Amino acid sequence: MRARGRASGGFTLIELMAVIVILGIGVSFTLVRLDGLTSASRLRASARKLAGFLAFARDLSIAGGRPVYVYYDLDRHVYYLTKAHDADSRRLLRWLEEYESPQTLEDGVRFEDLLWEGVPPSTRGIEYISFTNRGAAQSHIIHLKNEDGERASVEVNGLTGYMEVRKGYMLFSAIVEER
Repeated sequence: MRARGRASGGFTLIELMAVIVILGIGVSFTLVRLDGLTSASRLRASARKLAGFLAFARDLSIAGGRPVYVYYDLDRHVYYLTKAHDADSRRLLRWLEEYESPQTLEDGVRFEDLLWEGVPPSTRGIEYISFTNRGAAQSHIIHLKNEDGERASVEVNGLTGYMEVRKGYMLFSAIVEER
């Protein structure tokens, strides 16, 4: 015979509520940590995508036997590939916007600056590089930054065409800050 009172094997409402609260706290900590990871991963993805895009532009110039230009719009955080060149960069970009889709950085990632060797960094406006029919270009470093302040650098060695992606803010042949 069963004794009267509480049935064995069941949970009270208070016990169930306690378990739900504990699970909720655990999930909230996990989501906060995942958000930080996604911000860093978006930064890395943007840097790799840009490096791959630049390598493609270099290969295209060699295969086509003519110069190819990559325009960086540092204000809008987009970049373009074109075989056209115009001394008036803004006019060319207006034309490109009609016929070409810009390459965009991942959400929350932006251009911090563009560094040429021996020249102060460019932080605003439109800059471009050209790859010659032999794949050479002016060496430069593009710095990207995410909303958490993390940085990544994409270095273009103009002589060899080598693209290198690194974590942190990089000067030519030196890392200034790495997190």
